[in-house]
Amino acid sequence: MRQYRVLTSRLDDTTGKTGLVIVRFPQGSLSATVAQRFFEAADATKNGLGGGYSVVGDEQIFLNATNSEGKTL
Repeated sequence: MRQYRVLTSRLDDTTGKTGLVIVRFPQGSLSATVAQRFFEAADATKNGLGGGYSVVGDEQIFLNATNSEGKTL
């Protein structure tokens, strides 16, 4: 495994400019396999969702991170 960057975020900060989508799955149903399949389907549907995701519990989080010029990272 290689990790090229680390992103920290405050999902409850409503003043930030980072767009995000949180997909909530039924309790206990979000596994690594389900998350990856959903990510691949999302990426095929909308390129902006293909940058990556995080999982916290049964929530899959897609962040649309941008730099100071508003360009997607």
